Amino acid sequence: MIETEIKLFSKLKRQRSIILKNRGLKSSHGNPIFFQINFDNIGAYLKVVDGNGKKQEPAFEHYSGITRKILKSLDDLFQKNSFRIDWETTNDRIYLSENSFLLEWLARCDNFVDKELKLIQASKESAELIIDIKEENKNFLSFKLMLLSPNQFTGNFQILNQDHVLADHKLFKIKNIGANYKEIQLFNAKIPQKDLEKCLSLLFSVIDEISIHYKNYKVINSPPIHTRPTLIFEQVDPDHSLYLRVSHSLPELDANFLDSFEVTKAATVNDLKQKIIVSDIINTELIKNFNEINRLLKKNQKGLKSENGFFAEDNLFVIESALADKFIHGELGNLISRFAFLGAEKIEPFKVKAVTPKLNLQLSHGLDFLEGEATLEIEGQQIPLFDVLNQYNKNSYIALNNNVHAIINPNYIKKLQRIFKGRKTKVKISFFDLPIVEELIDEKVAKKTFQHSREIFLGFNKLKSKRMKYPKLKTNLRNYQKQGYKWIDYLHKHKLGGCLADDMGLGKTVQAIALMASIYPKQDLSSLIIMPKTLLFNWENEINKFKPELSYYIYHGTKRNLKDALNKNLILTTYAMARNDIQLLSEKTFYYVILDESQHIKNINSRISKAVMLLNAEHRLALSGTPIENHLGELYALFRFLNPAMFGSIRDFNKNYLLPIQKEDDKGAANELKKKSIPLF
Repeated sequence: MIETEIKLFSKLKRQRSIILKNRGLKSSHGNPIFFQINFDNIGAYLKVVDGNGKKQEPAFEHYSGITRKILKSLDDLFQKNSFRIDWETTNDRIYLSENSFLLEWLARCDNFVDKELKLIQASKESAELIIDIKEENKNFLSFKLMLLSPNQFTGNFQILNQDHVLADHKLFKIKNIGANYKEIQLFNAKIPQKDLEKCLSLLFSVIDEISIHYKNYKVINSPPIHTRPTLIFEQVDPDHSLYLRVSHSLPELDANFLDSFEVTKAATVNDLKQKIIVSDIINTELIKNFNEINRLLKKNQKGLKSENGFFAEDNLFVIESALADKFIHGELGNLISRFAFLGAEKIEPFKVKAVTPKLNLQLSHGLDFLEGEATLEIEGQQIPLFDVLNQYNKNSYIALNNNVHAIINPNYIKKLQRIFKGRKTKVKISFFDLPIVEELIDEKVAKKTFQHSREIFLGFNKLKSKRMKYPKLKTNLRNYQKQGYKWIDYLHKHKLGGCLADDMGLGKTVQAIALMASIYPKQDLSSLIIMPKTLLFNWENEINKFKPELSYYIYHGTKRNLKDALNKNLILTTYAMARNDIQLLSEKTFYYVILDESQHIKNINSRISKAVMLLNAEHRLALSGTPIENHLGELYALFRFLNPAMFGSIRDFNKNYLLPIQKEDDKGAANELKKKSIPLF
């Protein structure tokens, strides 16, 4: 016990003279002082001043409370600084980035001031740092650092350290943005649209806690992703020596970017889901990949003259001509399935060439598909499309007649595999894939081949300005409802199924009633409208209210009679009734089948989802406030009902879209899915 007390007193004993003459401190005898915040090129620092802003060096013994505590700490920090050698910071300034505890104490002071000697008050509520991203034009985005405080959204503030900011003479606590907080100002910039993901990846790698405002996109954290081993063909020198670098890359972040920057997180922008997905990056083992290439080079070196070798420096191989030729032709086909390639155009001297094929089509219109022949023109050679795809799947390159190995962008091949169906020399493509096919062929050919189909797709863009006569209702449609009706009517005329996806309360029912009013009484076939039981009264009420001339039958309850129902324009029923009576209903042909709250069929394996697929109708329409809630499989279930030829089988959809988008974040697949489905929403 005595020994503990001795240590206690020893540790807390005053370490300096009571008389301050050797330190040059001036006694202020308790005169009013202020803790003033200042800034230099290093950051925010604290200065003790009087009421006129003149620097003071008071003795802490003359003060009490929190002021004494801060002065005592400053005194100790000045002493420590005097023994520190630092070429970047000055020893006579106490920086808040190094001493964040001072801000916690200053927040409790009534003598904390800014450069103009205006009092700084500590806010009881926290604030949030935000990067606000806006489109400058079609090519550029602006990044602006903003502060969201309880009462305002402002760009006029100063960052004091990693978890405090100063704005409008108030001290705000923010989430800890990390030790690199000074670098955040670098993101006040204008950037090219194409570099959005790179800039976001850098931002999330450098700054720990930051919010993003970009359109209506949400930022979500995703499981870690692994980089892909990458071979970079840097150059072939005049004597045909190959410079080959081993690195790693991600689909949207190339190897040069990952090598040049300390990127620990990858941000990908998913336009289809309106999300920014942030993932930790787990880098592949470069040494493992380096050793593999090293082993393959040694294997191929056997049988060659000893001078035809290679040497390695860091992750770069310099491979002499004969060995490079043997390595490329013997090993590249095996490596391309596991390694990404960059700079493949550099290795043309070895008769390996990166090519961009030209797609040629000769198609005629079928029932649901366009059918005919497709070839790829590669270096002047015409090769049937499926021959190219089969050869690529086997070798990862295309062997040409001149002994050149043609390397094609894997994303281009994936796109062809998603679009084209068929066997041997005969191909077929869906009407819904035409906008994507147009990107792959000459515009003049597209206009000639797809003239009718192009006009349908381009017609969606003209709907807003289109003049038309609306059906008579006992109400006036609002402007956005008129636009909705134009769109539904356009789908109807071109025999396309679509989903009217509006928020609750915006009048989806009245728009559908307007469509029915344009059809009846001219049409003899009845239309079947399926809904949750809770909406039966709403539909009945709105038909009576807006278009009482429409006859309807509520097909529900024990006394339901389909024969009587078929004498009416509209048959209102529930999902439960449709499921239970599907055998009876599937024997009839309806003019329209309309699903209200269509998310009820989102599970393709459910009885109701299977049931509605058995219904026969000339036209189909869906209404929903939440057409896709959790999973892309719900999109498939919806469009399997609306346009069965759109995506093919569930197996095809999973292979071409769901797995590439949700597991691999495939941008090409996501953009294609968006182009196919957006016009029908």
